[in-house]
Amino acid sequence: MAQETLRLVCLPVSAHDGRLPRQYTLEGQGAKKDTSPPLEWYGGLPEGFSGAGGNANTGGEGGLQEGVNDWKQPGWRGPVPDSHGHRVQFRLYALGDVLSLGNKASAPV
Repeated sequence: MAQETLRLVCLPVSAHDGRLPRQYTLEGQGAKKDTSPPLEWYGGLPEGFSGAGGNANTGGEGGLQEGVNDWKQPGWRGPVPDSHGHRVQFRLYALGDVLSLGNKASAPV
């Protein structure tokens, strides 16, 4: 049986024609502002990859790290959408080697 291709899904974006709902942007309302969108991945990992699988928000067995963003801080910073909404594309990379990110990344989860 062939292994299923690894794919990344962001349900709020999928449900809104590829557009990121307002609560995940810098223009969200109150407590629903700039919330990190839920990401999940499905399918098999490439051969030789031994990282975590499952829900990207909760991690898994010691393979996920969060690095700094454009503001040199850890965490999500959403875009400022234009009047037509903001189309987004998330990418997930499966690496065969461990990256040395020093103090610019969280401890593995």
